[in-house]
Amino acid sequence: MIEQDPAPPSEGHWAIGLGLAVAANLLNSGLIAVGAISDDYLLFPGVAQLVWVLPLTFFLLRKGHKRTVWGLLIAAGIVFLLNGACFGVFLVGLAGA
Repeated sequence: MIEQDPAPPSEGHWAIGLGLAVAANLLNSGLIAVGAISDDYLLFPGVAQLVWVLPLTFFLLRKGHKRTVWGLLIAAGIVFLLNGACFGVFLVGLAGA
């Protein structure tokens, strides 16, 4: 009999990481909206995002899901940049008032 090599372990998919990031950000927004998290959380949105991004990244890397981590980090980076841009516009608006 000819033995076949086992299939290589899955490295995940970038879209799964993107979906995880979107779901986590929606959960954060929902918790802020219902008052479960303080409004002070909004002052540092990019830093607060690290609370869930870093542990999830290390967990996925230990499991060998490299592509999923890429999707997660890309989505988290986009959210970080959008938060920074919106926060900058907010501060400029306050300074002009």
